[in-house]
Parts: sequence; C-alpha cells; structure tokens
Amino acid sequence: MSIDATCQPHFPGNVLGVSEIAACHGSAASPAAPSEFSRSPYRQPPETVALAPEDQEAIYHTVLHFFRPAGGQVRWLSRQVLSPARPDSGLILDRTLAIRLVRRLGPTRFCLQDDPVPCAARSGGVLRVSPVYGLTETRARLVIEFQSVPGPYAPEMAFSVTEVFLVEKGTKGWRIRTHAPANS
Repeated sequence: MSIDATCQPHFPGNVLGVSEIAACHGSAASPAAPSEFSRSPYRQPPETVALAPEDQEAIYHTVLHFFRPAGGQVRWLSRQVLSPARPDSGLILDRTLAIRLVRRLGPTRFCLQDDPVPCAARSGGVLRVSPVYGLTETRARLVIEFQSVPGPYAPEMAFSVTEVFLVEKGTKGWRIRTHAPANS
C-alpha cells in the first residue's frame, strides 16, 4: 500500500490506515510501547519517583482528557483511587485536586461522582484513577478504570475497561506516549 502526495490510498476500499493518516498530517504514527512499559494495573518496583503536585495534576488532566465524552454523555470522576497493590488500599483522591480537574476538563461534561447533581440523568461513565507512578522526572504511568453508566439513550450498554497510559513530559508539557488495556 502506498499513498500519493494527495493522500489517496492505493488499494481496494479506499481506506487509510493509522500510519497513512499520520503521514497525511505530517506526523509519524504513534511509536510502539517501550519494552519497560508495564501493562499491570499495579505499581511496579521501578515506579518510585515522586513527581511534583503540579506535574501530577497535569498528568491526570492529560489522561482524563483522553476520556472526554461524546454527544450528551458525561464522565463522573470517582475520588476512590485505584489501589497501587492488592488488596485495595482505600486511597482517596484529594477533593481540591478533583474539583480543579473537573473545572479544567469542563464542568458540564465532567462531574465529581460524590456531587452528581450537575450531571444527573445522563449516560456516560465513571472514571477511577490510580496514583501517578513516576518512572523518571519526565516519564510516568497512570491507570484509569472506565465503568459505563447506562442512561436514557443507552440503557443496555454497560461495560468496564481498565487502560494503562505511559506519559512523557516534553517542551509542551505532559503527553500520552502510548496506552494499552491493563493485564488482568
């Protein structure tokens, strides 16, 4: 398969793949996950770097933005943090941080789960975050659990997914390097 200068695919079906779309937009396709990228939902031994609170907030914002809702859906941010190890640790996300994140992400699209009134009677999903697992001062991992919430427009569509994100800090701030479903 090849693409000409006008980004026209050269195979039946006229479908562009991810690499071809990226080439059309002048950027490389997302790199494969580095070998040290763990898909475990739990903290790993090398993930011990303590990141500054402003970096942690930026990481949460970047990854939660990945889950921005479509249409009239909403996302409820749970303050119950995913445990860094078994059994569940009972960690709670700082309320002030959670409120700042909801405001930055869009208070008509994101709400705190323990204050659901602004987002009542809508379909969407609940997001739970792990602590930020610092690998280096410029690389971290974050685990997000998404639990769908059936609503008036999607009463039968309930599912859950846990996704692991590798984020890196560059000149423009924190960006998602790669992500993948968590190992069970």
